[in-house]
Amino acid sequence: PSTEENGCMYVIPRTQDNGYSDYEPVDPEKHVFNQEIRKGQFDGSKAVACTLQPNEASLHDGKLIHGSPPNTCS
Repeated sequence: PSTEENGCMYVIPRTQDNGYSDYEPVDPEKHVFNQEIRKGQFDGSKAVACTLQPNEASLHDGKLIHGSPPNTCS
């Protein structure tokens, strides 16, 4: 299962309506990707967890702001 406790993906609803985001570089030693959406372009407090059970999947528009915290479960 993909749960809030093990780092499921979060989305910010309706952000795909705002067009493409602007990005800024980040340290690739500390992040999975070498860039991220610029601060101030989204309100993280509006993020909604996308929990999934085994054999389930989520599909979303490429412009939808999404991400996940690290999975720290062992």
